[in-house]
Parts: sequence; structure tokens; C-alpha cells
Amino acid sequence: MSLTRCWHRGCRLGNTYPEITEMQARAIIEAAINVSKKRRESASRDHGSFDRH
Repeated sequence: MSLTRCWHRGCRLGNTYPEITEMQARAIIEAAINVSKKRRESASRDHGSFDRH
């Protein structure tokens, strides 16, 4: 990591290095998609168990 990056605060770091903001946004979106998929899988699994009894 360069010395310049150490002198920035998080909010200004994205202005100097836009790839960091893009990487963070992508990680947040991917995490939200994964949570949504897991919830759907869990709901369908739970719903299916009620039909079998």
C-alpha cells in the first residue's frame, strides 16, 4: 500500500482511487444477492416441509 493511501480517510479515498469505491459497491451488492438467495432457499425448504406432513 502506498503512503498516499494511508493519509486518506475512507470518504476521500474513493475520490482518489475510484476502483476502491467500485470494489466496495460490488461486494455489498453481491452480499445482498447471496442473502436474498439463501432466504428464498430457506423459505422454500420450510414451506415444503409443511406440505409433507
